[in-house]
Amino acid sequence: MPGSRRESASGSRTGTRLNLADCEEHRGKIARAWQLYEDAAATLPSEDARALFARESAAKLAPRLPKLTVQLSGVLRVLPDAARVTRDTLELSRR
Repeated sequence: MPGSRRESASGSRTGTRLNLADCEEHRGKIARAWQLYEDAAATLPSEDARALFARESAAKLAPRLPKLTVQLSGVLRVLPDAARVTRDTLELSRR
């Protein structure tokens, strides 16, 4: 059954993501661990116990996340539409 194999592969990737998140957390890579937990939670059905684990783990790490504030002054008080802020290759949201 192709559908069940696809679901199984997807579940394996999520399990790998959770294991990697745990490893990254123990290595002190808090932002990477948080992102992996968030990604895993987003891919799982809400009733899946792993989704709850991932959400709780991400929430536990959230207070320890490094923060970066970019303040523009003068003419650039408003960020131009074409401007992007990235961490590695990941584009960060505008908040």
